[in-house]
Amino acid sequence: MAEGNPKFIADVMLGKLARWLRILGYDVAYDPNADDEALVQRAVNEGRILLTKDRRLVERWRKKLRQHGYLLLDSDDWREQLRQTVAHFG
Repeated sequence: MAEGNPKFIADVMLGKLARWLRILGYDVAYDPNADDEALVQRAVNEGRILLTKDRRLVERWRKKLRQHGYLLLDSDDWREQLRQTVAHFG
């Protein structure tokens, strides 16, 4: 992917999505052992957009996530998550 494309960080529930976004050339960080605070801190420090299915995480950390953004996914199916993410960010 060219410079300027979004960089993501995926929460623990989105491992398959992270893998497929990487296959498509996106920069996606994924650490299945990171807790919510570590995930948000890494997103902020590295300028990454958080991909998550966890509404409570978003509600709790919305102010910190606002700068780089987040996408709250609603599907349990990785294919639909991939479609939603690519459609949202292009």
